[in-house]
Amino acid sequence: MEKRKDQRNADKSNPLIKQLHHAVRSGITPDRFTVLHVRNWMREYDIRKGDGGKYPTKYAATLLSNSLIAHRKSTNRNSKWLHRRINDKGEYEYWFDD
Repeated sequence: MEKRKDQRNADKSNPLIKQLHHAVRSGITPDRFTVLHVRNWMREYDIRKGDGGKYPTKYAATLLSNSLIAHRKSTNRNSKWLHRRINDKGEYEYWFDD
């Protein structure tokens, strides 16, 4: 229960990708995660935007795609932290570059 409280009270100015990184390093989310893992984490831990509003359901997929190291030359301003591959279930799975 303490982990849940820590996630809910995360600094709202902290970018979502950094909050996800913390969740992975804390063991809340698996090291290799899918969009579904991220959506479940956001819902279960009530992860919200800095203004207190909820993220749209599709935002998890957008965040992961925009944060790929392979997209470093793209025009979006997201930090590039993630690697991606297709897993045995045919889903993209992601992991941090550290």
